Amino acid sequence: MANITVSVSNLVGNPSLLSLYDTYIQTVDEIARNRLQQKLERVLGEKLFGAKKVSGNPKLIQDWFISDYEASKEIVKNLGMFEIDDDGILRIEAKLQRKSETSRTVTTIGGSTINSSILSEIRTKTNRAESSDVSERIFRSLKRIKSGTNLFNYLEKNAPTTIHNPAYQKSKNLVIFSKTSGSLLAYQIFFPRSKFKAPIFGALIDAENSINYFIQTSFQKQLVKKASEAVVDINIQNIKEQRDYTKKFVASVNSLRPAVSKTSNIVFSTRLKGRKTRPTENLDIIYYTTNSMPLSKGRIKKDKKITFKDDGPSLIDITVAVRGRTRLRMRRGSGNPRPPQIYERSGNFRSSIEAVANLRANTIEYFYTPYYDRLERYGYEINDLVEGSIRAIAQAKFNRRFNLIRRNT
Repeated sequence: MANITVSVSNLVGNPSLLSLYDTYIQTVDEIARNRLQQKLERVLGEKLFGAKKVSGNPKLIQDWFISDYEASKEIVKNLGMFEIDDDGILRIEAKLQRKSETSRTVTTIGGSTINSSILSEIRTKTNRAESSDVSERIFRSLKRIKSGTNLFNYLEKNAPTTIHNPAYQKSKNLVIFSKTSGSLLAYQIFFPRSKFKAPIFGALIDAENSINYFIQTSFQKQLVKKASEAVVDINIQNIKEQRDYTKKFVASVNSLRPAVSKTSNIVFSTRLKGRKTRPTENLDIIYYTTNSMPLSKGRIKKDKKITFKDDGPSLIDITVAVRGRTRLRMRRGSGNPRPPQIYERSGNFRSSIEAVANLRANTIEYFYTPYYDRLERYGYEINDLVEGSIRAIAQAKFNRRFNLIRRNT
């Protein structure tokens, strides 16, 4: 049985894109926000896959499509995931998060208004005679099914053609975007047909009588956490590999021997488990090595050895690692709070921490909600707690000291 597959792209170094996404997050007016969302989806689809944006926002239709079959095959091959539809078109759904990964924001896949086609299929599947009264009873029974899991299973059994299968087609190739400090993360996820099931997914009926499919929040949070942790560790490992590779490459050029280049990807299998994700699911996390990409640029000068500048990744988001280390340094339990350590209560403080390491500038830029600084007047260590956690992670991951810079926003 195939596993869920996920990879993460870190879209750093694009100030205009990050500024546009910041504006999208902060915009309150729904009409203006929808316009920004359409613009972002066009830009991001082109940037990531060379994909075209589907005009408007039609129900149960993916946001992006690549109609060139050869280009689609190349994307699937290079990405190591996704599935091309039977008509030769690669379709991908995009979701833009406006809140943090730790919030309870539901990622809605899409759906359809309860219509005559859906009611007719349910009537046929449940062997009921055709009449307006029967359709009305089916409609009322649908609305009475409150649980996301129960409604999902009911539609899988009784409305596969009109809504359930189209919902899977929309969700199977999925990209979820999440903004962090200094970067925009794209979680690229492929769900095999066998994984389109409860409790990973659910369904609900809203006040406008529309059926909407969604990913369970608890499952998505675990998936994002596992993928983020892997990216932090493997990006650091890859920097070391790139430096070793660059040295070998320079040596081979200087001695007039061809350099050996390999193209590969690394697949990490991990497991997601918890109260709402039983049975335990296997998750393949793909990380792409960059040895097949140009690592450097240089000109060969007569009678001189050439040197190369390492163009490996410079900005690495270490937020997840820092949050984890901060938790270890905080007081836990149910006793009365006392300085200098603050208690781990709701997790809101840790969730506000962000940290990005700039390897070339030898700096780490960090942020946490300024509100918590007020606790220092009562003897609690807040800034020292965060900076201590950052320095511990920097030493463990990079084995060097960084200059720390705090952002206010």
